Amino acid sequence: MPLGPSPDDDPHRFPEPASDEAPETVYERRWTLTVLEKTMARLKHDCAEAGDEVLFGTLHPFLSGDDGASYADAALALEKAEGAVRVAVHRLRRRFGRSLRETLADTVNDPADVHAELAYLLEVLGRRHRASSLKQPQATPPRRSG
Repeated sequence: MPLGPSPDDDPHRFPEPASDEAPETVYERRWTLTVLEKTMARLKHDCAEAGDEVLFGTLHPFLSGDDGASYADAALALEKAEGAVRVAVHRLRRRFGRSLRETLADTVNDPADVHAELAYLLEVLGRRHRASSLKQPQATPPRRSG
C-alpha cells in the first residue's frame, strides 16, 4: 500500500505551516497523519472483508481518541453487553497495531526497520501532544480557604 499522494488527494488537506514551524516539523506531522490515515483505511478494509463493517463503524472512535466515545452507547448500538464491547475495542486496538506495523513495513526497505519507524512515529505524536497541551489554558486550582 503506497503512502504517496493518490489522484483523489485534496491538495489543501493539510493546513500550511504557521510561520514559526520548521519545514521538518511540518513534514513529520504530515507523514504521521498520512501513516495513521492509511492504517485506519487498511483496518477498515480488513474489517469489511471479515464482515465486521458495523463493528468497525461503531468502535473506530475508540481508536481515534474521540472523547465522545461511550462503551454504553456502543453496547446499545451493537446489541451487546458493555463488557463484550470493551473486549471488542481491545481486540480492534490490537488489530490497529498490527495494521500500523504493516503500513510502516510498506514504507521501509528492510523489515527490521519497522520497529525504529514505529518508535519515530510515537515520538512525533508525543511531541505533537505535548505541544498542543502546552497551548491549552491550564485550569486554575481552587483556592483553599482558611
